[in-house]
Amino acid sequence: MFFKDTNISTNITAATPERVFALCKCVEEKKNVSDSSLRKMLEPDYAKNSNYYSAIRDAAIELDLIDYNDYISLKVEPDVIKNIEAMRNYINSNISNISHGAFYAITKTYFSLGEKIFGEIKNMSGAAAIISNVSNVTVNDVAMRAWRFWASFLGFGYLDSMLIIPNAAVFIKDLIDASSIKKKEYISMNDFFAEISPSISIIVDVNKRNLNYGATAGILTLEQLGILEMTEILDHDVWNIADIDIKRRPIITNIKVKK
Repeated sequence: MFFKDTNISTNITAATPERVFALCKCVEEKKNVSDSSLRKMLEPDYAKNSNYYSAIRDAAIELDLIDYNDYISLKVEPDVIKNIEAMRNYINSNISNISHGAFYAITKTYFSLGEKIFGEIKNMSGAAAIISNVSNVTVNDVAMRAWRFWASFLGFGYLDSMLIIPNAAVFIKDLIDASSIKKKEYISMNDFFAEISPSISIIVDVNKRNLNYGATAGILTLEQLGILEMTEILDHDVWNIADIDIKRRPIITNIKVKK
């Protein structure tokens, strides 16, 4: 399926973040519930004899939100699904759990392309072809449409027509919130990324000290929002960022979480 495996053989676009959240809330309310009962609650009449319900259920299982044995039960604490933003925080903080799946591979490849996506990707078919060629995962239009919904929801970018404009501000902010980074004092970029690892590895190769377009756009957005502050300090390890802001040298050594 889409998250933990790279075998994409069914229509998985039904498993949107909102539907996965709704399923988890039903499971929370009913405690232990049978698969057939949950299907009746969530599957509209027009979707009978399709994989509509099973795609949503399987996504929740693969994201470690529910257990499915004889009955379906919540696998996480209720606070994790107190609202859809809390569910997003949880998934982002544990995204390395799906590092062998298609979603992870597509996201990693998409970000690695940097600014090339603006000139080379015009539609979902084009995106699928490029991702398949660059990565070791074969994806199709269906997978890219499913990825687009989740990439937007998890904060990897913004939907613009059919494409995602990479900007990982929301994703990075979730990782900061889940970390133990001390606020209001500068730390090295090395220490910053160590604090938000391993989740950050989906978009940043911390060994190369280079930030691609989407990761750069994310930290610059957080700086504009007054959440981060970045500087250069002599004799510190240098990180290179994408040359997006013409007023700034594309070099950072230290970063401060302001709030």
